[in-house]
Amino acid sequence: MIRSAALTGNPNCGKTTIFNALTGSSQYVGNWPGVTVEKKTGKINKRNINIEVTDLPGIYSINPYSMEEMIAEEFIRNGNPDVIINVLDATAIERSLFLTLQLIETGKPLIAALNMMDVIEKEGTIIDLEGMINELGISIVPISARVNKGITELIDNLSNFKVLERSPGFEDYVKKINDYKVSGDMADDKISSFRYDYIKKLISKYVILGEMRSDATKKIDKVFTNKFVGIPIFLIIMWSIYYISI
Repeated sequence: MIRSAALTGNPNCGKTTIFNALTGSSQYVGNWPGVTVEKKTGKINKRNINIEVTDLPGIYSINPYSMEEMIAEEFIRNGNPDVIINVLDATAIERSLFLTLQLIETGKPLIAALNMMDVIEKEGTIIDLEGMINELGISIVPISARVNKGITELIDNLSNFKVLERSPGFEDYVKKINDYKVSGDMADDKISSFRYDYIKKLISKYVILGEMRSDATKKIDKVFTNKFVGIPIFLIIMWSIYYISI
């Protein structure tokens, strides 16, 4: 039975809205030990479950470059949450999946909450959730947090959590990534490139972009999913966050 959960996701993905919807008024706000980064915890006391939820800082990865990433990575690896709730922004699913893959690679139990579904539905974007679930071997709950849609389904998934089977192709990806990490044969930027390649495969298989998406959004997506441009930009962002935090 699940007693504790870690809530994580990119900045501005709707994570705080989901945290508030899950925990209501049963929240405690403090700081993480030794730092000024805010720590929020709360309780889910709904539908006959009682789960303590820790809202981790918004992060793009669990590479420990910034203070927020160090806090999140430490809690995920050593805080022993029973499950990780990973909030993804459906309007920026390519970018969101980078963190998702990293979380899956840790081997920790994971549920994905795919937020902002109402926005992509208006754009005409279609995501094959069943196909993605079958490939990644994780539960993916469609959510529109700002209209409180999908929260009950997320709680039900926590209440009835089960480990799903991954596709052979994804199982092979995870094994290769973890082998690279252990052997040290591949630098971090090469591993990131390997992840981006897999994300591009996922997007091509399971996402049909709507015609209503703005040209600016499409151009941004194209830049961030290009491994020759996206990875340097990603590393620059991580360095900037680290520089600001020291």
